Amino acid sequence: MAKPFAIKEPDHLTKLWIHETSRVFHDRLINDEDRNWFYDVVSEMTGVKFKSKLEKEEIFVKNKIMFGDLLRLETTKDYEMITDTKKLIKVLDDK
Repeated sequence: MAKPFAIKEPDHLTKLWIHETSRVFHDRLINDEDRNWFYDVVSEMTGVKFKSKLEKEEIFVKNKIMFGDLLRLETTKDYEMITDTKKLIKVLDDK
């Protein structure tokens, strides 16, 4: 779970919602037609419910949205947005 201090900007909450929704629904979809439907619905809902200006391509193509508690395994297990994929790969390789 993300703690309030992990949500630094309004779009962070939107991105956390997108991440969680993707893990619950998108990961279970079995064909491109359903995945494209999911992308359309999520893109629409981020604008309607979150008043976000995030575009579909930005959300699902350019900047894959990831959250996790993997980057600081030695310290606290804080759920945070992962933006440094090189660091993520290094942490995973090391463990």
